[in-house]
Amino acid sequence: MVSSLTSQFLKRVVYPNEQRPSALYEDLNEIEDVKKNKQFSFPSGHTTAAFTIFSFLAFAGATKIWQAIAMLLASSVGISRVYLGQHFMIDVVAGAVLGLLLTAVLYILIYPRLSKIEWMNKKMLAHK
Repeated sequence: MVSSLTSQFLKRVVYPNEQRPSALYEDLNEIEDVKKNKQFSFPSGHTTAAFTIFSFLAFAGATKIWQAIAMLLASSVGISRVYLGQHFMIDVVAGAVLGLLLTAVLYILIYPRLSKIEWMNKKMLAHK
């Protein structure tokens, strides 16, 4: 929720005039059933959300494989946003950085509390 609020605040208050690729380039390929939005491009909200969720899972993950998979999934969301013509690469990179930073801060604040919960220690946080 913090990442969505932050992303939407940046899109609508700080950078409200940032246009999407479809607003600037008329010759983009059409993809069936994909509505081309025209404004509120920066940062990518989908990418912010994906990096927030998957990086939290990676931080809490028990294995390096799971951490790599989580980051791969988050990255694929960002790549899909560019592929679909919804964002420029800078929007996606900003969303990824925003998601990672917010997650790192929240994880630092929340992890000490999580590590005190016994069932969490046994299941999710056993590797720490």
